[in-house]
Amino acid sequence: MGETEREDLKPVPHRRRIFSVALCAWVTGTILLTDLRSNWSYKNLANFYIIACIRRLLPTILNNLTVFLFFLSDVEKCDVDGFLETFFAVFEVEFLTHICIERYVIAKYVNNGWDLKNSHYTLYYFLSVMFSFVYSAPPLFGVVGFARDFTCTSCILDMIFPGTWENALMIAIFVLRSVKPAIFMIIMLKWASKLERQCINCDKIDMQLTNSIVAIIAAHFICWAPIVFIRGLVIISQLLNINPMVYLCADWISWAMWMHWIAPAVSVITLFATNDRICYYSYGVFVSSKPDDDGKEKEH
Repeated sequence: MGETEREDLKPVPHRRRIFSVALCAWVTGTILLTDLRSNWSYKNLANFYIIACIRRLLPTILNNLTVFLFFLSDVEKCDVDGFLETFFAVFEVEFLTHICIERYVIAKYVNNGWDLKNSHYTLYYFLSVMFSFVYSAPPLFGVVGFARDFTCTSCILDMIFPGTWENALMIAIFVLRSVKPAIFMIIMLKWASKLERQCINCDKIDMQLTNSIVAIIAAHFICWAPIVFIRGLVIISQLLNINPMVYLCADWISWAMWMHWIAPAVSVITLFATNDRICYYSYGVFVSSKPDDDGKEKEH
């Protein structure tokens, strides 16, 4: 059994995942198929939405691959499902964290007059993959384990304490996956915004993108908070020997999962609302002006 198991829970409808996938594909195409792809920061943002898109398609992909994994036992299939689900879940959060770190690094370099190096992006990708593997791989080596999620439709990292030293490892993984990234995001964006306000040579485009990232992070926090709260409650309740279902109901859990799955859609809508460059390249025929290189509007 995973975090908890309830027969009255329903899986998130497929159409809501497709809505997130469609908006992620839209903004990714906007960036990669227009002049925005020449900007490494926008390209980095597009890569994040590609990861979020894959994450939302993963349940469908895994369900279709089941027929090709007939030679695996149910436990082995759960391990494959759980590893991929956990890997991309962590990858999504870690990549967004490094987008926030990138905003600080750019502001720091520009403020000090240093030359920006694109090799930083390779480091961001490497660290995101490394953390994703480290946090999702323990069950593959017999530590902790994977189990069915709230809806029993897919496998995730098991959060039920086994009563051994692995309890501490599970708590550490939860903190590193859910708490550490949030702290880093807030600190990096706070420092980046402060440096940009003090910077004379900072690009208006970069400053606008930082503001957009701040809004995106706020949107993701709102969408992720319910499911993180429930997972944290599962951890804390076991430490206090309390049944977490005393405080939870099926509707709350279903709502939290729904919010979690639509996070990319809310993020894209927030990006459209806060970044006029994305708006112009997404549906330029509906607007009367195009932002110039100084972040100001000019008629076209």
